[in-house]
Amino acid sequence: MAIGNWVRHRKSSTKATSSEHRINVLFVCTANVCRSPMAEGIFKQLVAQHNLSHFIFTDSAGTSSGLGMPPDPRARACCQNNGISIEHSRSRQVQKLDYSSFDYIIAMDKKNKILLQKSALDKSILSKIHLFLDFSHDINRKGKDIPDPYYSPAKEFENIFNLVEEASVGLLQEICRQHNYIAA
Repeated sequence: MAIGNWVRHRKSSTKATSSEHRINVLFVCTANVCRSPMAEGIFKQLVAQHNLSHFIFTDSAGTSSGLGMPPDPRARACCQNNGISIEHSRSRQVQKLDYSSFDYIIAMDKKNKILLQKSALDKSILSKIHLFLDFSHDINRKGKDIPDPYYSPAKEFENIFNLVEEASVGLLQEICRQHNYIAA
């Protein structure tokens, strides 16, 4: 599915129809050098394509990240080949403040989702933590992990890109539905 095909059937507008509350989305993987920076870049571009950048903020982090590392060169190349730059992304670790600052905390796999849930001090925050492929329109992908491509050949990053793109479309649709946004 191409990014953005779903909005062609909706009424166009550049304004959110709900309050001006900004929605904050955090993508999380292990080291914040492969999957989550790819997800941040893909989702950020999708949001911009639909004139929602003023309403949706996107970031990424890792559960066991080193600080300040650039994305894996294979992730950068894959995104660049698909017209998305993640060159300026730098790794960071999930912080306690992230749990209260972000409305959606999106884990790339079950292991990271569990780590995020265990680290949440306030149990009311658990409803913010989601598995990314649960937003896919393919019911066979729901509950599945986006595999970590770190130890894989470069061609695996294209498969990861496609999974992330697919889940990003579903996530944006869900955010628009929940917050009554109409994408342009």
